[in-house]
Amino acid sequence: MATIKDVATGVQKALISADIPLYRYQAIDLGAIAPTGNATQANAINDQGQIVGRSQTTEVSGTGFRNQGFIWENGVFKPLTSTGVKNGGGLLTGESVTQRGGGGFTAAINDLGSIAGTSDEIAGRATDRGLLWQKGADGEYELQITDLPGVETYFFDINNQNQIAGRHIYQPSSGTTPARTRPFSVDQGFINPLPDLGGDTGTANGINNKGVIVGQIDSDGLNDKTVNTAALWEKGADGKYQLTDLGNFGAEGAIARDINDAGQVIGWTAGGTGATATSSPFLWQDGQKINLGSFGGATGQTAGINQFGQVVGYSQDSVRQDRAFVWNNGTIKDLNSLVTTNPSFNGSKVTLTRASGINNFGDISAYGTYTYTDAKGATQTGTRAYLLKAFATT
Repeated sequence: MATIKDVATGVQKALISADIPLYRYQAIDLGAIAPTGNATQANAINDQGQIVGRSQTTEVSGTGFRNQGFIWENGVFKPLTSTGVKNGGGLLTGESVTQRGGGGFTAAINDLGSIAGTSDEIAGRATDRGLLWQKGADGEYELQITDLPGVETYFFDINNQNQIAGRHIYQPSSGTTPARTRPFSVDQGFINPLPDLGGDTGTANGINNKGVIVGQIDSDGLNDKTVNTAALWEKGADGKYQLTDLGNFGAEGAIARDINDAGQVIGWTAGGTGATATSSPFLWQDGQKINLGSFGGATGQTAGINQFGQVVGYSQDSVRQDRAFVWNNGTIKDLNSLVTTNPSFNGSKVTLTRASGINNFGDISAYGTYTYTDAKGATQTGTRAYLLKAFATT
């Protein structure tokens, strides 16, 4: 069985090999910020077992409640600060800002414990900023806020070199003209726009530890908000990023979501809109696309991949119910059928609807939905976040 060095201790840890199916999981509830705990999501997990996500607070924001980022580590749920120093794309302005919007969306955590995410600075307005949390000398997480010129800034992924992949809305929409966005990376605090095909949209979704980036771009070069094509960016001999158009694989569009250090890319193809929307998860490797399968519904997407090519995401079943999945060695499995005990909250069954990340030990970050009755007697849908602790059966 393969091993990997623990970043914090230097100790070699055993890994679950790709040739051993992950058959069973223990579902561990991560907790919540608000006492009711009706809106919590887990978005990513690293090899230290740290999980990040977002949780709804009791503070009103616009027409709803403000969300706040959190980290779950060593079995403890901790809210992350929403106050930090603003950064103008490499230059610290020194201005201390509290993100008061509905955000607090942590998107990724690397093995060093650095966390990337996004949230609104002002409630109810297009003021998303890129967020980076890192531990200070006192062991507490400190927040740096990136606010680029234009409209909004998003951070989606971070690797073990603290390089970040994201998106910048640099020109707002006007009438029938859509907003213009560009993909970028962040390296040592500086923003690096990535090459595109001249269209109006572009997003960098994932970055591996070699600095290779994946995402999507507008494929026709026109400012008309057309469907995207999957994209990959890798540095050439001159140190500059070069674009590879992976294509749309015969569909209306395609999105590349993440990439591991072996160069395996995950994503999904897409078509239609609204009730006719379809999407299908895939793995791309060695120039070939592999369909991951489905549970019989119209939509499915990938969310995370580990270094052994194990993939997680969601797929709809035949009655259009979202189901969290793990894909391993050519087989897609419903995680609801693999947990030792079905999760529940306040007596209501929780259905695992999203698997958001998988580490190199096979552990998965996930969340699910359940129904509850609110103070007015109405039936509502809530979400709970989980660690799915993996163990192999042999």
